[in-house]
Amino acid sequence: MMKKHFLLVLLSVVTGVAAVAKSPVDGANVASPARTSPNIILILSDDHGYGDLGCYGATDLSTPVLDRLAAEGVRFTDAHVTAPQCTPSRCGLITGVHQQRLGLEANPDDHYLHLFGFQDGKTSTMADLLKDAGYRTGMIGKWHIGETLDSQPFRNGFEWCRYMRGGMGYFWPANRGCQKDWNQENPPSGWWGDRFRDENDIVLPWEEGYVTDVFTDYAIDFVSAAQKDGRPFFLYLAYNAPHWPMEAPPELIDQFKHIEDPVRRIYAAMLKSMDSNIGRLVETLNDLKLRKNTLVVFLSDNGAPGSWSHGYNAGSNGPLNGFKGSLQEGGVRVPMIFNWPGHLAGGQTADWPVISLDLLPTFLALAGAETPAEKDGVNLLPTLLPTVTDAGPKHILRWRYLTQWATQTAIRDGEWKYYTHKGDAQLYRLSDDLGERNNLIKDYPEVADRLQKDLFSWMQTLPPRPKWIDKLYGE
Repeated sequence: MMKKHFLLVLLSVVTGVAAVAKSPVDGANVASPARTSPNIILILSDDHGYGDLGCYGATDLSTPVLDRLAAEGVRFTDAHVTAPQCTPSRCGLITGVHQQRLGLEANPDDHYLHLFGFQDGKTSTMADLLKDAGYRTGMIGKWHIGETLDSQPFRNGFEWCRYMRGGMGYFWPANRGCQKDWNQENPPSGWWGDRFRDENDIVLPWEEGYVTDVFTDYAIDFVSAAQKDGRPFFLYLAYNAPHWPMEAPPELIDQFKHIEDPVRRIYAAMLKSMDSNIGRLVETLNDLKLRKNTLVVFLSDNGAPGSWSHGYNAGSNGPLNGFKGSLQEGGVRVPMIFNWPGHLAGGQTADWPVISLDLLPTFLALAGAETPAEKDGVNLLPTLLPTVTDAGPKHILRWRYLTQWATQTAIRDGEWKYYTHKGDAQLYRLSDDLGERNNLIKDYPEVADRLQKDLFSWMQTLPPRPKWIDKLYGE
């Protein structure tokens, strides 16, 4: 009976029947009947710690917009990404496959940027598949999934782009005096001080203003144009906040004088700016009568960096152990929110494990499209509609992170997590040890053995570590 009810709910959603509400909610307006599939906005923050939203327990920050989206939607407490670092995490998210299959195990080294990208050539992304399903597609912000042309968003399904290949060196690129080589159209590094480009790979003029504001201005432009298009739209909005360098408008920094740490004070202001800008985008959806037919998904690309890192931003991973660059929970467990007025009941919490790979099949299900067999995630809709289920999808999460810094692997099955770092094996029961403090490998050898065998079997399906890492470090 429940299965039949879910199928009826899903059918009503993708045919547009459920998009016609009796009355607006929270200022939202009824979507145009011509739009049969929901719009999808995927918002990504950068180096944003698990504990750094009000709805995830932060008390010194101010994130009212995201807190409201969580309160009126679904908040995930056990969501993960595929890697504890920008490039591999973003690759897994946007392609729906473990990034090792595409040669993107880790962030690049400058010596190999000219070779850095999808190593097996073209692979389908969310944008490719949603475009095939009739969606207008747009990408705004930090791409960071390769330097080769075949790896750029405009060759991977995105019709409209305002993006940077790597990251922005300053948050005020127009007037902060960037280094001379960063002003070139093709900077040698490509990762810091990168220029905005469009869907024709044309380098755009420097934009005035704070970059988080500029990204949102572009997003509003895209949504406004899409509203006139008649097609549903998919927007991937990848902010580079609150990633280092630590810069924010002074008037926002002044709001956090109660924070003693000067770095975290700026971090709080950067998050406040991002949160307020997401509010601007949501209000635009209301004004354009698109809100009730738009799913908004928010998550971070990885955990906050450790205090020893040159990219330290004073972010907090809450109760979790580990940080960016680690396969402990602090590196790969992230905040994630689903908000879809009139479809996802508010005030819900999903406490079961999910991973960013699951977003692609979930989005395709909403679009009424099939997920290619080679994709690694699962469709979350059966566990979210009509309400969040007590048990999540039958899911075993696996990680490999063989980088120039560390050799790490991990596997998560239910309450158990098996983790290795440079050959040292550890076993944790996360249900009562979320902080991964009590290594139980000697107490439960049979559990460790089972998980180790599963992990090894999975790793046999992956290609070896990228050759550029081996060449660089002589291994």
